[in-house]
Amino acid sequence: MPKPIPSALNRVLTSPFLWGSMAFVAFQFLLKSDVPGGDFLRRYTAGHPIEYIETFLFFLGLATLINKGLM
Repeated sequence: MPKPIPSALNRVLTSPFLWGSMAFVAFQFLLKSDVPGGDFLRRYTAGHPIEYIETFLFFLGLATLINKGLM
């Protein structure tokens, strides 16, 4: 019988902030690589510091919605 995950660890692993942050960092690494359409994405998501914040909030909201849908 597997041991149950402690509640503190469970809260961290299901945290939308953690998953949203990881998705944002992965997206930023994707922007740094040379992908087709990368210039378009960089123009609209990384051209100004406010756009970084908007993109982060998008991924945070997406992670929150996915988390609520899975719970």
